[in-house]
Amino acid sequence: MYAITLHLGGMWYYIINDDDHSWPIWHPAPLFSVTDGRLPASWKYAYHRFDSEDQIPLISFPEWADDWSFYERLLDEDPVALRVFEARRIEVEDLAAQGGPNLRLVP
Repeated sequence: MYAITLHLGGMWYYIINDDDHSWPIWHPAPLFSVTDGRLPASWKYAYHRFDSEDQIPLISFPEWADDWSFYERLLDEDPVALRVFEARRIEVEDLAAQGGPNLRLVP
């Protein structure tokens, strides 16, 4: 998992799924069970306030948490965003392989 957010009254997880995209897609949290609730030490919390009706919290790696447009740039296949995400994806996968902090989900 690569990010957590609250939106539309529920929690969502951004995960890589089987649709051949190189970026994470958000899925409703109730579809999964958490098997390891630890988060990578580098992750951080951010709160994006667009107006009084549109406020979205996000927990993720700093490049995404600090920049709400990061995900949009990732979807647009911006080379810088793709490089950052690939490095963070490898970091998360390496932590998981070593038994380190990683929010693990099972469908």
